[in-house]
Amino acid sequence: MLIARQSKRLCPFALGGLQSPGFKAPRNRGSLHLMTIGGSLFLIALGAILRFAVNDSIKDVDLSTVGLILMIVGIVGLVLGLFLARRDRAVVVDERPPRY
Repeated sequence: MLIARQSKRLCPFALGGLQSPGFKAPRNRGSLHLMTIGGSLFLIALGAILRFAVNDSIKDVDLSTVGLILMIVGIVGLVLGLFLARRDRAVVVDERPPRY
């Protein structure tokens, strides 16, 4: 049995999702885009390995075609991830007079 000590904040994923009463999860939308871009790069790399570096064969499966499909899906995901990351960038305007 796992016993947790009381603290001001607990991770929402630690100990089966126990949270302190005032805990608010941070809203970090950029991490979603980072995961999209990272996943896309992984698909492109995996597809390139299957397309150009693997010489084995599986019955009724063309690994070269699978690699090409993974690269195309990865490129589409990368373009979408970069587009969404650019779209969500906030513009901050400082209207205070300069301090001297």
